[in-house]
Amino acid sequence: MRLLDLIAQHPEPFLVQQEDGQVVRLSGAADFASAIRTCPLRYVLADPLVRDCTALAYSDGVQIAECLDLVRLPAQEWWVEWNDAARLAEYCRAMDIATPAEAASAIAHAGVLVTADAGGRSGTMRSFWCSKDTQQEPLLAPLEIHFDLDAIATEHGSLDALLQGACTAVPIAAEPGVSAVLQRARYRFDRSWLDYYRKNAQDSGVRQQLLHESLGTVAADFPLVIALLLMMTVRGGLPQRQENLAQLNAKRMRLGRAPLLEHIEVSAPLVRPHCPEQFAFADSARRAPRLHHVRGHLVRRANALFWRTPHWRGHLRMGQVRTRTVMLHS
Repeated sequence: MRLLDLIAQHPEPFLVQQEDGQVVRLSGAADFASAIRTCPLRYVLADPLVRDCTALAYSDGVQIAECLDLVRLPAQEWWVEWNDAARLAEYCRAMDIATPAEAASAIAHAGVLVTADAGGRSGTMRSFWCSKDTQQEPLLAPLEIHFDLDAIATEHGSLDALLQGACTAVPIAAEPGVSAVLQRARYRFDRSWLDYYRKNAQDSGVRQQLLHESLGTVAADFPLVIALLLMMTVRGGLPQRQENLAQLNAKRMRLGRAPLLEHIEVSAPLVRPHCPEQFAFADSARRAPRLHHVRGHLVRRANALFWRTPHWRGHLRMGQVRTRTVMLHS
């Protein structure tokens, strides 16, 4: 079942029992069920598109921060979700790091509910996810993301400022291009979660751990969404398909089940595979390039934006470039 349906059909409030035995209600997925049901625009991303958007967010060459003037949010309220395993795998590949075993098995699907202003340049995001262990229980991230694509945060607060109720930008270790995007985002704790953490997280070590975990849960969502919006500006757009759920929902309602929500499935554009043999060097003294991999990257010409997908280039008969980095020894 889609994450959006899990949230829309999740009536139970999020209750937590404190150490003193008192049960408190915190903001949870059930509080946003109505907003998901009435949301006019809902996207579900195919895995290849998730990988392309992640590669774009962390690509070399033109950074997405240099193209933010082209971004307009498609609606004042909209939803987007994805398979987080595809995002994490591509992120680790792009950053050349090993995928953490515990992270690879933790989250099944993730998504954000975006509320924007009329201009489509600022707004808020709330992040949701469901784990592979408890796929029927959607969870809400305690941190809100407030963004403004026209304002760069020149002053950054500390993590402790978040527990003081501040809405602040927080420095996040990332590549320069990604950091420039994250400077458009500020974070703030949901009020119910803020009060709960203030009361129950007194130890400084515990406070630092929950702050890092809370920020790590939502930090990757903003660059992914911005990359998706840039992909949508590429000439020709992205393949979109709205599945007809009428027949399925009629059957579900006869069985006493809630109907599934309409949504748009968005895929990556179909790109023809690269054929090294098409290169012609017969009239040139230049030696043909060896077979090597080219990372995905943006190309911008004025207001036209192009995405070069990751691909292979060169001739296998000339050998393979195993790495682009050479270590020199004296």
